[in-house]
Amino acid sequence: MIARYRWRYSAKDGTLSVSASERDGTPADPDSKQGPIVFPTYAGRRFKARVDTGHSDSTLSAVWRTRLPDIERHETEMVGIGSTQCAATPYVRCLPLRFQEHLIQLRDVDICETLYGQPADVEALLG
Repeated sequence: MIARYRWRYSAKDGTLSVSASERDGTPADPDSKQGPIVFPTYAGRRFKARVDTGHSDSTLSAVWRTRLPDIERHETEMVGIGSTQCAATPYVRCLPLRFQEHLIQLRDVDICETLYGQPADVEALLG
C-alpha cells in the first residue's frame, strides 16, 4: 500500500509531502524487487542463486548439506511473536565460489531448510 505513493522528505525544511506514484501500474519485474538471479559455481558445479541486495549475509538452501564436507553448527536464537527458541543451525565457515572469473570466499554461511519467498530451484541468497 505504501508503495502506491511517492514520499518526499526534506530534513533541511522539515517538510514531508506525499503524492501519487509515477509508476504506470504495470507489474514490476520480479528481479527488481528481490534482486537478480546469478549462476556462480562451487566445485565446478553451476547453481542458481539470487543476489539479496537488502541483506549483508548469505544463506544456503538445504540441498547444500550433501555437497559440503565441513558443515558445523552454531546456536541461533529465533524470536517470534510471544516466544523465543534456540536452535543449532548448520553453517559452513568458508564457501569458495567462482563468479564471473573471480574467486569469492563467503564466510559463516547458514544453511536453512527453506529460502522463504524463493522458488525451489534457487539454492542460495547471496548478501
